[in-house]
Amino acid sequence: MSDFVERAIKFTDKEEFEKSVTESLKDLFGEPTASSIIYHLGGSSVLRDPKSLKAQIEAIFGIGANIILAQIIRDLEAPYKTRRS
Repeated sequence: MSDFVERAIKFTDKEEFEKSVTESLKDLFGEPTASSIIYHLGGSSVLRDPKSLKAQIEAIFGIGANIILAQIIRDLEAPYKTRRS
């Protein structure tokens, strides 16, 4: 997902981004696994920086990172799409 950083920065501030990423990971993996993933990503500070988050997710999940990053972007963009409709 080559445009992840640009799209993520456009839609939210750092605090909102962290919250949205956390919720996306919980939706994808469930609470206990999401907490473990966040720990292995480097903690909540990584969740505030789209560039670092993308790099860490790619390092841990390899090609599977695209699925996770795409879901995060869908979750970030969803409120904006409903407002524009």
